[in-house]
Amino acid sequence: MHNLLLREHQTAERMLVCQFGGMLRWVTLLSGLVECLFFAGIAFGWASLAVILKGKGYFSDHCINTTGANSSVYTDCSGQDEQLSLVFTIASMISNLLTLPNGFFFDHFGTMATRILAMMQTVGLIHTLEQCLNRMQTVGLIHTLEQCLNRMQTVGLIHTLEQCLNRMQTMGLIHTLEQCLNRMQTMGLIHTLEQCLNRMQTVGLIHTLEQCLNRMQTVGLIHTLEQCLNRMQTVGLIHTLEQCLNRMQTVGLIHTLEQCLNRMQTVGLIHTLEQCLNRMQTVGLIPHTRTVP
Repeated sequence: MHNLLLREHQTAERMLVCQFGGMLRWVTLLSGLVECLFFAGIAFGWASLAVILKGKGYFSDHCINTTGANSSVYTDCSGQDEQLSLVFTIASMISNLLTLPNGFFFDHFGTMATRILAMMQTVGLIHTLEQCLNRMQTVGLIHTLEQCLNRMQTVGLIHTLEQCLNRMQTMGLIHTLEQCLNRMQTMGLIHTLEQCLNRMQTVGLIHTLEQCLNRMQTVGLIHTLEQCLNRMQTVGLIHTLEQCLNRMQTVGLIHTLEQCLNRMQTVGLIHTLEQCLNRMQTVGLIPHTRTVP
């Protein structure tokens, strides 16, 4: 009788794991699509983006008037093309350089651990994004975010986020994130991210993202995301994510991520990435000065 109950319990547990695994795969797919949309779009859609950047006049100061063979004067923009090609080279090279550490992390900790690490790194950008608020206010993006927050409050999403934060504070995840941010600041990763954002602003990527957000609002994508969140709350996906965080804390995955960061610092990987960035700047792969469009 005891063995029968044990088998039934194991069968029910396997069914729950399968159901949870299917939901987890969808969450992984959606989060990956969002990251590719906002962070990898410069490489994937470069063929169309380069035309827009040239039309906006980025690096136009590299265009010079040249006299042709028949004494005709024309504008030579080969220097502008070289600078735009440099931006694409940097984006592609960074993607290739991150292949090895990403693959190592995937193999040892799995897909979900990598997704959580990416989210934690995104949280570390909050302090740096404060510098962009003045620029966002200039282009009217602050007003757009206020409208979005009002819509989120109307559909009850603000209340759901408050419950999620309370649950995260209860399980100690807030304290864990604070420790993670302190570790990132200690090893100089926060300073590196600030330099990265400054480089993005130099090549005009911040301005391109602002245009992308305006475009998303125009085609109604912001409204579609709100409907998606409502659907996730209806099917219980928000509650499933809370259970996932509890499971991660139970199996010690949060502690494992901290050990991984310490390991990366111990083997000198953080220092190696800083040397790589310095090397790219030395050989001229990363521009030293900011060009005003």
